[in-house]
Amino acid sequence: MKTPEALQRRIDYAESRFGPIASTHEALGVLFEEFHELRESVQQNDLVAVRHEALDIAAAAIRLADALLDLDSPIARRSVK
Repeated sequence: MKTPEALQRRIDYAESRFGPIASTHEALGVLFEEFHELRESVQQNDLVAVRHEALDIAAAAIRLADALLDLDSPIARRSVK
């Protein structure tokens, strides 16, 4: 599956399983966890898992960026100084 389609599936899956991102801190935690999983996959030289984890990182970052598009959303209000 091409990367754009695979990425959209990851985004859709995360949204359906976990719901919207609650805070920037939650998003950062998800990104750290996905990075840790990517690092482990690279260390194991498991290229299929590396691609999977790279897509998960991209999906988490896009979900965060999209959540902040609406400055009146709960996540944006929680994150504004």
